[in-house]
Amino acid sequence: FFANYDIENFIDITQAGFYLISYFLSSESKEDCTLTLAVKYNDLLIPASNVIVKWQANSINYVSNSIIAALQGWDALTLSVRSAAETALSFNGTANAILTIVKIH
Repeated sequence: FFANYDIENFIDITQAGFYLISYFLSSESKEDCTLTLAVKYNDLLIPASNVIVKWQANSINYVSNSIIAALQGWDALTLSVRSAAETALSFNGTANAILTIVKIH
């Protein structure tokens, strides 16, 4: 395996290489808002991974993206979601967040 999932909320990369990183978020908000979804390694933004989207109130919204990134052994990957203003996202059974990695070289 090229990754460990032993600690909640991040993925440890165990082997250096190029990885296809795919990520997805769906949720509902009570207010219109602007969200930024991004992938970080060791708390640093992976260049070109940030996606800015407008979330519509009272409906389930979706966003996804994929990137290719060079990662080192023991890099810790996290999925980051930030809002331009204070808001609460609802994960109501049809909503979730996914971070998937595949070593390609």
